[in-house]
Amino acid sequence: MHAAPSSTGFCRKNRNGLKHNKMEPGHFYPVFKRQSYPGSFYTYLTSHSQIYELQKSTSQPLGLLLQYSFRAIGSLTLAFCTSWNLSLVTLAGIPVFSAMASFISSKMKLNIEAQQAELASASKVVNSTTTSIDTVKCLNGEAFELHNFSNRIDGAASQFLKQARLNSIQIALIRLMTYGMFVQGFWYGSSLATSGRLSPGDVLRTFWACLTAAQSIEFIMTQVIVLDKGAIAASALKKTLNRQTKGGGPKEMEGAVYPHHCDGDIEVSDVSFSYSSQPERLSLNSASFFFPAGETTFVIGKSGSGKSTLGQLLTRIYSPTSGEILVDGYPIQTLSKSWIRNNFTLVEQRSVLFNESIFMNIAFGRHDYDQIRKEDVQECIDLAMLQSVIDRMPNGIDTCVGYGGSFLSGGQKQRIVIARARLRDTPVLIMDEPTSALDGANRHEVIRAIREWRKGKTTIIITHDMSHIMDKDFVYVLDQGSVVQSGYRYELEKVLGNEDFFPSNEEDYQLDNCGDSILSESADMPHDKNRRISSVIMGRLSIVPTPQETLQLADFTDRGTRHESSKNKDQMKSLFQIMLTIIPNLTVGQRVLLLLGVLFTLCHSSTTPIFAYFLSKLQVTFFNKRSALKWALAVLGVSISDGMVSFFMHYFLSLCSQAWVDCLRKRAFRRVLAQPKKWFEEENSPSQLTACLARDGEEMREILSRFGGYALVATSIAVIATVWSLAVCWKLTLVALSVGPVVYAITRGFERISGLWDRRCNEARGAASEASLTFPVPQISVSRERGSRLLQLANLAGASHERLGYLRVATPTPVKITRLNFQYPSRPDTPVLKDVSFTIPENSCTAIVGLSGSGKSTIAALLLALEETPASDSVPAISLGGVDIRDLHTPTLRSVVAIVSQQPTIFPGTIESNISYGLEGPLRDPRNVRDAAKAAGIDEFVSSLPQGYSTVIGDGGVGLSGGQAQRVVIARALVRRPRILILDEATSALDPASAEIIRHTAQKLVASQVGLTVVIITHANEMMAIADNVVVLEQGRVVDSGPYKTLAKRPHLQALINDQHRT
Repeated sequence: MHAAPSSTGFCRKNRNGLKHNKMEPGHFYPVFKRQSYPGSFYTYLTSHSQIYELQKSTSQPLGLLLQYSFRAIGSLTLAFCTSWNLSLVTLAGIPVFSAMASFISSKMKLNIEAQQAELASASKVVNSTTTSIDTVKCLNGEAFELHNFSNRIDGAASQFLKQARLNSIQIALIRLMTYGMFVQGFWYGSSLATSGRLSPGDVLRTFWACLTAAQSIEFIMTQVIVLDKGAIAASALKKTLNRQTKGGGPKEMEGAVYPHHCDGDIEVSDVSFSYSSQPERLSLNSASFFFPAGETTFVIGKSGSGKSTLGQLLTRIYSPTSGEILVDGYPIQTLSKSWIRNNFTLVEQRSVLFNESIFMNIAFGRHDYDQIRKEDVQECIDLAMLQSVIDRMPNGIDTCVGYGGSFLSGGQKQRIVIARARLRDTPVLIMDEPTSALDGANRHEVIRAIREWRKGKTTIIITHDMSHIMDKDFVYVLDQGSVVQSGYRYELEKVLGNEDFFPSNEEDYQLDNCGDSILSESADMPHDKNRRISSVIMGRLSIVPTPQETLQLADFTDRGTRHESSKNKDQMKSLFQIMLTIIPNLTVGQRVLLLLGVLFTLCHSSTTPIFAYFLSKLQVTFFNKRSALKWALAVLGVSISDGMVSFFMHYFLSLCSQAWVDCLRKRAFRRVLAQPKKWFEEENSPSQLTACLARDGEEMREILSRFGGYALVATSIAVIATVWSLAVCWKLTLVALSVGPVVYAITRGFERISGLWDRRCNEARGAASEASLTFPVPQISVSRERGSRLLQLANLAGASHERLGYLRVATPTPVKITRLNFQYPSRPDTPVLKDVSFTIPENSCTAIVGLSGSGKSTIAALLLALEETPASDSVPAISLGGVDIRDLHTPTLRSVVAIVSQQPTIFPGTIESNISYGLEGPLRDPRNVRDAAKAAGIDEFVSSLPQGYSTVIGDGGVGLSGGQAQRVVIARALVRRPRILILDEATSALDPASAEIIRHTAQKLVASQVGLTVVIITHANEMMAIADNVVVLEQGRVVDSGPYKTLAKRPHLQALINDQHRT
């Protein structure tokens, strides 16, 4: 009897695991195949745990649903065949109670959907916060994010309690139905037996068959909430799979044409496109291009002009709203997407790296990456000038780059991406700002190598850096989504009105003519101007998203998430240890409710033996109508009492379990935010933290709400039943109990195997999903494991170098750096800064320059206390306003020091909330926000949007181009009115006109003498020239410092300047 359910349950679990494994690729494949849409699919997936909920509902619950449905059908068949009239009387209450339970279930679905939506929002907060933890810390946004997370968790808890209330009512009704059927069943059965119309054996057979059917229905109803969640998850997944981009183009053809060869001849005719988030605004407006096979063509334009959109259309990430794109004469929508992806490579401005070694990040450029040898990537390394970077790494090419390449500078990340593109070596290469983060020397050499490599292959370079373009290169000029000019550079420079695109300062932008024969293959190839399509059409201002997606491939292919650290395994807590944390994390009122829940649980457990006693009396009085009625009414009273007690037991325990878990979640998130930067660079990825704080809490809640209550009920019943049985017949009781140790041993063994299987499945599948639950006891091992993980976060140490300082300074200048040596904790054998000393005077502008990887951005991180400054026995390594930075109150420090990083971070929310992020008081005033936006050169664009500063951007909102996002970040820094402003390559992602606005803003700030000290980290000569002092770094050392004009005549800075001139 018990072996069959166990074996079938095991088969259900394993079959469902296989189904889950098959389903995941089938789910993700259409997502990648279809056009992109706004919003974060990865956050949506992990926060809702849709695949997990679907798996959970289709493993044990669905199998049990089928099992008990067949049992109910068989029992009803037997009952009606034996006595249809007794069966009808006995089961008379089932339709009524089932209808009530179904009505309640329909109401619960709304609460389930609302709860999942709130959990999705909470997960979104965790994911965006941990992904951009540096920015959050620099802006003192921890309290804001914690408040945001707490609100979402409270909203989810409110919806769960509504579910719990309805579910408790449902369970109470089912209990009443099951116990209540004894009354009319025995009463009418005794009447039939007395009158001789039915034998006592037939009465008992019919009655017990009806009872078995009712118990089966009761068990099915207890699984309703799990099945409802699975149905909702399946519906959401189906919508995701079938989603078509609204307003982003017509329904896309799948494409089946797979040509044998790709020449790379591309023609774009009158293409228009708008993103689904802003369907009324065209990112491209009747734009036409022609990219001849085997040639290099440039596309330039201001930020937001549609350049990046073009690259996404050519690779079929999106489909055009109107117009046509031909590749080698084939309409692009008829071509197989696999063919497009195998023959086109898109290198975007935002470098995507995985938490793998440098070698594997390059090898991922090929499908057979596991077959790539280190010798195969050497040419790629040489082209991208990566060898010097690799030589400085502790493990060479096998050094892990960290999550998203966090261990590398922006220039180093871009070089790895370029090396990966070189390994792919596809016929068509589209490069979107490929070298914006590189210094002049590396940029010059990399572009030279790319040109040599791409001779005879179609190459499209999207850029705002005119230094890449030779006189005989063909150029398309985009403005407001339309092609306003096209032709060779030397022709366009003569056209009046192109000053914004082609600066007249020949000293800064003139190319090295002696390299023409090498640098431009266009000099050796014939150009057919008639084949170039030029369009001079002015369109409306367009919104050009570069979607800030949290569907980061690094999170899915990240092998670092596959292995649980031994530390985590060693910290696995027992159920007793976990349950000891319940009471300390409840308020006084909640503790009272927990006590009531325990009392109602004891009452609920006592109703079973009382019911058994009354039922035995009812059976004895089978032929005595008067006594039968008496005991039948007693059974009815017990049934009603049990239903009421059952409601309060389930509701109070659910309420307390939710309060317990939410308290731990909030404390865990607070502790996570208090951790230093290095903690996030270890084994704590955003995907793991998001899953733990969102989904693991849902499983942990089961320990109290389900296991705790049922364990207490089972224990109480077992004690009462054992004592009673021993009193009645101790010999028979001992015989029955003799198999107890065997059953216990089997259960414990199955629990251990199930837990081991679950952990292995988790490691194999990563953070996207985890293995299903099996039987009630083994599933507790899953809840225990996840509860341990949440408790581990909640008990994280709150002390770090960010919490040690206590001094608050109003004037953090001058900044003095004295004999500073630094290496990252993750790479203790690789010095980054070596005996660095220089001073940043008050009310001055200091430029820190040097090649990529020389330690410039590390100094910025130290000034913001993102990294711990090494202790010094005598003079502080870094002092601000004469105070050791280690003694400064970190939030106060970050309130007076602002940074504009090279990679802009946009949070989900409005433009106004992004600019004023983390601020309180008068600085949040809309006028102050707008003044900062004007200074950053973004006000005109924002004002042109229908909703202005209330426009939602970031994840799930309107996308921004790289330049627009950078200007929003600059406005965010300026609105804070800092005493020290750090510009870390702030203009690298901007077009010349926008960069000039920022340079002009920086010059005004420097000249205003308003107590602002500006630190510029840059490769651009124009930004160096506005500085009062320049510090030149080389391999982590200060090799020169002084006024710009003086250093420009010295070899170190002169070499950097010459590199800029050459490029």
